Amino acid sequence: MTINKKEAFAKFGIKQKNEVWSWSGINRDAPIPISQNLEAPICVLTIWNDQYDYKAGIWSIFNCNNEIWKDSNGNKARIEDIKYCLSELNGEFKAIFIEPVKRGIYDETREIKKISINDKLWFRITRFDEETGECEAERFTLD
Repeated sequence: MTINKKEAFAKFGIKQKNEVWSWSGINRDAPIPISQNLEAPICVLTIWNDQYDYKAGIWSIFNCNNEIWKDSNGNKARIEDIKYCLSELNGEFKAIFIEPVKRGIYDETREIKKISINDKLWFRITRFDEETGECEAERFTLD
């Protein structure tokens, strides 16, 4: 089943601030359709597949040519969502995985090939630069 970004966020009960430039969101109080085991509030961040090391369980957007996106509306909104995530949710978030058309290319606007969700995976922010929006997170599981 192919879904778009709007549908992916909706599965977490999140209405994007903007369908084009929103790359994160927070569900403060709505039911979460994707799983009855999840409760609000919940933060959701998009993860480009080629910036995620599946074996190590580490996602990082440090040194990914952030100059071209650091002042964008989507990044500014994501910075605020990450701040909330760190202060209110112990840095824990769910992910929407984005497969790019061109893997490993960071010097241009990226195009989406495919979007997927895995509601079992959790991530915790381990490093964050409030000025640039660059961050890093590790995957973990709830027991």
